[in-house]
Amino acid sequence: MKKGSLLTIFLMVQFTFSQNTSITITGDSKTSSEFFAELEDKSNYTFFYLDDWIEDLEVKENFVDASISEILDAILSGTTLNFYLLEEEKRVFLLQNTVVYDELPPSFYQQNDSMASVRVVLESRG
Repeated sequence: MKKGSLLTIFLMVQFTFSQNTSITITGDSKTSSEFFAELEDKSNYTFFYLDDWIEDLEVKENFVDASISEILDAILSGTTLNFYLLEEEKRVFLLQNTVVYDELPPSFYQQNDSMASVRVVLESRG
């Protein structure tokens, strides 16, 4: 019984720390490829991107105890690059001129008035 309780507590602590990983990384004297390789190593995320997209990216900022989102927001601001985090699988997708939304806006489910009137006409003919 005690071993099961200890294992449960350990797993809960491990999950909590994995969700709030703080990363310390410097951008000085590194190419963008080197920076992303180090960020991948320190964050335990796998990055997906085309090398051409980041070759001209200058990373000069230093980050102390920052989250992966904070770092990516800072270094990609002012560029045509965006990112999408797939938290459960520990993957980061860099995208150029594209934003990925992981949910539909509430207006997507609202009926359009013209569509509702068409449906009423069709149902009355049926």
